[in-house]
Amino acid sequence: MDVRLHETQEMLKASARDFLAESCPTASVREARRNDEGFSRALWRTMAELGWMGLALPERAGGSDMAFLDLCLLVEELGHACVPSPFIDTIAGSALTLTTAGREEADRLAMSIAAGDSIVVPALHGARDKQGFESLPLLSRKKDAYSLEGTAMFVQFAPSANLILSAARSADAPERHYILVIPKDADGILCSPLTSMSDQRP
Repeated sequence: MDVRLHETQEMLKASARDFLAESCPTASVREARRNDEGFSRALWRTMAELGWMGLALPERAGGSDMAFLDLCLLVEELGHACVPSPFIDTIAGSALTLTTAGREEADRLAMSIAAGDSIVVPALHGARDKQGFESLPLLSRKKDAYSLEGTAMFVQFAPSANLILSAARSADAPERHYILVIPKDADGILCSPLTSMSDQRP
């Protein structure tokens, strides 16, 4: 098995490293981490214009339909430059999940992510119950509306997102699980910052 990178992948790595060295030097990283959002919106928009957001997304969702490995190589360069960004959360954590749903609405949202217009962060970890087990928020239906009750933990960049991809379990049948897309400004949603050794924004 040939595990060497091919020419296109080498070009992707080199171009990403050169761009980030110029556009995101150490001083810019420190400045971005100090602002309220924890990342640069201007850099986010430029990354979208370069096609990075849609790199591994299918063409029907506005992507380039490149291999997941290509996305990993790009993430490696973002890590090399210490770029503070919701890129992994939004692209690998949410956009790729949405494109597996097989629904037009999900593809349209993924297309919005690829264009840099939406930041969607995954909320997949529930709070611990009294027995110490992780408990996802409960989803219940009342007439024609759905209600979600509970707490999601460690949602990176939640204050900066406009949508949240939330895992939930049915209140009527706890063995059934769901993935929901929720507006961050929906009634009842509260983002509480957590103090940690990291300077990211959970």
